[in-house]
Amino acid sequence: MRALGPGLVFVALGDAGVAVAAEAGCELYPAPATDVVNVNGAGDGFAAAVLDALLAAAPLPDAVRRGLAAARLTAQSPATCSAEISAARLDRP
Repeated sequence: MRALGPGLVFVALGDAGVAVAAEAGCELYPAPATDVVNVNGAGDGFAAAVLDALLAAAPLPDAVRRGLAAARLTAQSPATCSAEISAARLDRP
């Protein structure tokens, strides 16, 4: 996919995490343990948190970690958008 032009490619792997292909190569980021209630919106939460972090000039690993944290919070919520998502909450270890 990267050969077609995008600088970054993200492939969601469900509870296994996400694979990220970048210029430097491909890396797997494992998903944090999650008590899944509803996966609707988890991918959107991931994408939004990653984009927000990258636009703020965060390093890619930090952006992916924030994305996985947002996906985790979303999957733990019965709603498609968790009310617990905030910058402070995503920055917790």
